[in-house]
Amino acid sequence: MQRKNIIGITGHSGSGKGTIAQHLADHHGAKYIKYSDVFRNILDELHIEQSRKNIDHISVTLREAFGQDLLGEVVKRKIQDSNEKLFVIEAIRRPADIEDLLEIGDFTLLFVDVPIKIRYERVVSRGQNPGDADKTFEEFAQDQKDDTQTRIESLRDEATHIINNTRSEKELFQDIEGIIKEITR
Repeated sequence: MQRKNIIGITGHSGSGKGTIAQHLADHHGAKYIKYSDVFRNILDELHIEQSRKNIDHISVTLREAFGQDLLGEVVKRKIQDSNEKLFVIEAIRRPADIEDLLEIGDFTLLFVDVPIKIRYERVVSRGQNPGDADKTFEEFAQDQKDDTQTRIESLRDEATHIINNTRSEKELFQDIEGIIKEITR
């Protein structure tokens, strides 16, 4: 069986993880898996708002009940059950999310780095989650101190590549193209 190429993307809220993941899906045919979709689907089933707070809460609750690698196991099964060869996993949040992925393919971790002020502006302008568009900078900065956000920083040292996403989208995609050539040789 041919090993699969798995690109994990991590970074704080508003860093551009989704932009990179969508580029890899659109331009390289990568199967796009978003970690938070599992939690969003559960919240939808329960008719509970998909706020950042609720997503974080259900993540912590399920991991405490069923193990820190719960989501890694779900993603691992999705990859194993697929015939695809290239995968992009958006929003890896903790080291346990990586462990299962290392077993099933050639894994590359990208850490997307952006200053907090720029990330705040992006989050407010896109309004992806309820309440984001009305959030003050102080509220956003406080959100960055929660458990999930602080764990993300611990992944910086484990990253294969650190992507500076303060430049143009064209420059970002040039960086990504260089990385994709390197890992799919």
